[in-house]
Amino acid sequence: MARKPRRQDKLDPETRKFCEELLQDPRLPPRVYHAVRRELGHTVNFREEKHQWARIFWCLVQACKTYKRRNEKRPRGGFHEAAVAEVAEGVGMSAANLKQFIRRHKGNQP
Repeated sequence: MARKPRRQDKLDPETRKFCEELLQDPRLPPRVYHAVRRELGHTVNFREEKHQWARIFWCLVQACKTYKRRNEKRPRGGFHEAAVAEVAEGVGMSAANLKQFIRRHKGNQP
């Protein structure tokens, strides 16, 4: 049995761009999000991947902060800021971008 052609082939560039911008909204309900992802032909686990990276970065910051508390004097700005700066440098981001990424994608879980 022949496969149906994907709908992404039928999308004009303007509609595709609108759908891509719509996916950037973090408040988008899951049903709508998954429907748009299917329409574009993307995998559905894109959000979950970012969530996992944010959790990994958050855990790295917590571990670094604990290490600094035990082995160093209190740095200017506090242990948290120093840990964020160190992890951000290792990842290749600025400290502000790393904080924003974690804040956006980590969710409410500790």
